Amino acid sequence: YASRIRLAFSCCCGVRLRDIGGLLVIDFIDMEENANKKRVLNELYKEFSRDRAVSKIEPMSRFGLVEMTRQRVRPSLIYNITEPCPNCKGTGLVPTKGTIMANVERAIRRYTVSRFDRRVVLQVHPEMFEYINNKRFGRAFQLMWKYWVKIIAEANEELMPHEFRLLEKRTRKDVTSQFAF
Repeated sequence: YASRIRLAFSCCCGVRLRDIGGLLVIDFIDMEENANKKRVLNELYKEFSRDRAVSKIEPMSRFGLVEMTRQRVRPSLIYNITEPCPNCKGTGLVPTKGTIMANVERAIRRYTVSRFDRRVVLQVHPEMFEYINNKRFGRAFQLMWKYWVKIIAEANEELMPHEFRLLEKRTRKDVTSQFAF
């Protein structure tokens, strides 16, 4: 009986300390006497009554199980000690090089449709620069032929792996926001 009282106390402390919420089931095994079951349940009620979170405790079942629900008070600890990834903005996913290249192609197509200047500087992360120029006739070369535009590819370490910039060749003005969506 005394060990079950300590268990009720430690369950309450653990749940509050970790701010556990949701449906909880506590198993008080081999409790035969109804008087002891009632005392343990009263101890559980008493301990959880001091808790800030709203909780509802059901009576003990004939198998010695106590079901309860508890509302979480604070956000999960992981949100308190971490912040979203700047690359994926917290989704856990970053675009593939092929997806980035498709975005670059769309931006270049929009650029060539609206500008008479057929020269553009494409700044990308060094990894993407390698990807663009990894063949004899790389992807930048293919885009030049496809859209009849001179592309000067540059590696820029300040950019994130999924970012790119389009600059006007003559003025070096950043026009990315006008053509990339």
